[in-house]
Amino acid sequence: MKEKAFWKSKKWWVGVAGVLVPVANAIFGWDLSVEEVLQVLTPLFAYIVGQGLADFGKNREGVELPEEKPIWQSKKFWIGVLGAGIPFITKIVGLDLDPQVIYGIVGAASVYNAGQGLADFGKNAAAKPAPG
Repeated sequence: MKEKAFWKSKKWWVGVAGVLVPVANAIFGWDLSVEEVLQVLTPLFAYIVGQGLADFGKNREGVELPEEKPIWQSKKFWIGVLGAGIPFITKIVGLDLDPQVIYGIVGAASVYNAGQGLADFGKNAAAKPAPG
């Protein structure tokens, strides 16, 4: 099976978004602290790890897997957006949430993505060889 181009990778685009967060913070003067930037980035990192786990084994020869969904149809993507968006949005709109609530949301989104990646890994590992 031929490897797809990197720019067609969900992990690549989430990584690009992750790089843009601190850059945009500096350019647009959002005044996010290092801690707040890390709160935004943690679910994105977890998405990349989870998707990497999900992708593990997809390139095995002779295995037929279902067609990959577009990123916007991915539960891992939207959970990552939620986890990354909450600390960012609360800062931008001036909502003063308790940091423990934000850590809880970020942590839950990150753990979900890693767990979903492990679940997808299991599905791919158990995939049966293609007929023929």
